[in-house]
This record gives sequence, structure tokens and C-alpha cells, in this order.
Amino acid sequence: MEALSHRLFHLAEGPLWNVREQAIYWTDILNGEIWSRGERDPSPRPRWKTDGVIGGFAFTGEGGLVVCTGRGVILLPPVFDPSTPGKIIWRVSIGPGERFNDMITDVKGRLYAGTKPGRNGPGRELPRRKGLLA
Repeated sequence: MEALSHRLFHLAEGPLWNVREQAIYWTDILNGEIWSRGERDPSPRPRWKTDGVIGGFAFTGEGGLVVCTGRGVILLPPVFDPSTPGKIIWRVSIGPGERFNDMITDVKGRLYAGTKPGRNGPGRELPRRKGLLA
């Protein structure tokens, strides 16, 4: 077993393998960063940064990313860098101290995401919306 990085992350989670890039991606949730490390580029590098926390992300069929943030659900194009603002595709009213906490997609490209309060406890159900990844 080998460490992906020796950098100190504040809350690293959500590793996902990107088949196209042959790279593993993960989040530093509290720092609002997405990182990757690949077969061709074995040095960990920051891929994207937001001004809040990141609750999860998924790859799109075109190679972009869908990211759950404190500003809502953001779509990043297939080619992006840490400063790409992304497009807000769903504004979500996040309560004080609340944040997205995990997300996943199904085989039809539907996104499922949950929220949690700042202190651990029950989250809440968000209104449904179809076609985020379609």
C-alpha cells in the first residue's frame, strides 16, 4: 500500500477513479478542493477549488465534473483548472452550518446527494430534480 500524498488534508474523502485519465480523484472537503494523482503524473495536484466546502463530486459522461458545494450543484467542463468557476446547474438553499455530505450517481446518471448539519445529526430531504448528469 502506498500513500497518495503526504500533504495534510483537513478532511479527505470520496476517492473516485477516472478511467479516461487513469487517475484517482478525491476531495479535501473543508478546504473546498478536488485533487488527483494519475498513472502518467504520479504527483498529487489540485484540480479545482471553491470558496466553500465540497460535499461530493461525480464524473460526467463527457469527462467533466458535477460538484456539490455550498453554492449549489456545479458543472465543470471536460477541460478545467483550479480557477474554472463552473456553471451552477442547481441552486440549493443550504441552511446555516449545513453542508452537502456525500453523493453518488446511478447507472442512469441520476445524482443522489445528502446534507448534514454542522454538528452531526439528521439532515433533510432536498427537492428532487432530474437530469443533472444526462
